[in-house]
Amino acid sequence: MPPTTLTSFGYLHLHGAPPPAADRVEDVREQLHQPAAAHDIHHLTGLTPHVQDLVLATPGARALLDNLTQYATSCAPTSIAVGCTDSRHRASALVELLGQRLRERGLDIAISHRHAHLPDVQQQAPEKEPRRSCCDHSPGEPYPGDRPIVAAFTRMLVALKEPAPWTEDDDLAVQIPAGVERARVTSAGQHRDRVGLVLLHPDTATALTQPMSCPQTLILGPWNQAYRPLTHIAQGKHIADTQPEGGLTNPEVRCPQCHGTSLEVTTLRYPSGGADVASFTCSGCAASWEPWETPAPVPEGPNYLAAYLGAPPLADEEAELQRLANDINDRATAALTGNGPSVPSVDHRRLLLRRAALRDRTAHRQEEGWYLGNVSAAQVNHGSTLATQAAHTLLTWDREHDEDHVAGPFGPDSPTWNTASGSRAYVRQEYQAMLAQAQEADDRAHMEPRRGPDGELRDALGQPL
Repeated sequence: MPPTTLTSFGYLHLHGAPPPAADRVEDVREQLHQPAAAHDIHHLTGLTPHVQDLVLATPGARALLDNLTQYATSCAPTSIAVGCTDSRHRASALVELLGQRLRERGLDIAISHRHAHLPDVQQQAPEKEPRRSCCDHSPGEPYPGDRPIVAAFTRMLVALKEPAPWTEDDDLAVQIPAGVERARVTSAGQHRDRVGLVLLHPDTATALTQPMSCPQTLILGPWNQAYRPLTHIAQGKHIADTQPEGGLTNPEVRCPQCHGTSLEVTTLRYPSGGADVASFTCSGCAASWEPWETPAPVPEGPNYLAAYLGAPPLADEEAELQRLANDINDRATAALTGNGPSVPSVDHRRLLLRRAALRDRTAHRQEEGWYLGNVSAAQVNHGSTLATQAAHTLLTWDREHDEDHVAGPFGPDSPTWNTASGSRAYVRQEYQAMLAQAQEADDRAHMEPRRGPDGELRDALGQPL
């Protein structure tokens, strides 16, 4: 069945046109007050957790979100649209929060933000001085009200044309396809013509990504605030849209010794022309390991071979996941109409686990393909994002349900998972435990002792024990 589409939009950007077509259109302009002015978040959008927290704290927001959640789960709509003045804060935040809730309940969700990336139309710019005749100022000079804008633009041009030498201790300006971002060098991943770094918020220097590998040719020099107009914040974009060309934003394949991401591969080629990664070698510490031994940042989490030994092929796993989702949806619909019992929470949890495992396995295969040159960095980054989101959804669900169905040795609140790739390692732990439980149940079904007519204990095949 198609996913439920959630759309945010801004009424001011419609210019009198009707709102997007949807089963339910929610206008929050009068329901929720605008938090931007009170909290100085004009430069942020509802895609950031900080804005989502502020919107959720707005009087009436939580009740509205509960109502939308109940509507989406009980009425099975194909689309919901939420609109505010310009959609940068209230509408986009509510859509993101609603999407998180519905995914946790096993629904397939597609999110679209029509206008969140556009400038904040409610932020009033300082009033410019009225333009005067050419006699009021020297020829060739900007008008007084335009001088700060011209000065900022001039500083940006100077920074771009004349970058200063940089060192590993500097915050750096890194060129990306959409502009320039602030970055900081990490200890892992530095080698030859590439450097390991994380992207930072241009104003607070807060790390916004996991360490990534970036070509040194994309480093413009030390960070300068003159670059700020070129950042994702200034352009109203999401950080997920900003990664150096050819770099991985959240690599799962890391060195088991130093956790570095600057790696070389040994390729296994087949007579048919196909190829696989035979082994990885860290360029930093020279450690080598097999592809299935990945990853290493969480020692307690099983590697891919241990976690998915006995798992069905990816195509079969995807088919089983779709069957399970359809079954849960049918039973939930029957329960809502009074034609059946409610769906047990263990079934919802099984759906979340199998979805997270499928995305984890798919993302890992894509990352191996990147090293072989068969998959683009954008595809890997997208797959990694989906895998991480699904893993966080499972972790959140287990925490909110008091770990009722957790089978692995480390619970969801363990600091074991608070690392790069930690949430995906949690998925592997729980999937391995699920397979072990299934195998144990199968063994018991075949080996359960029973007594024959003579009272002697026999196994499932009727043989004396």
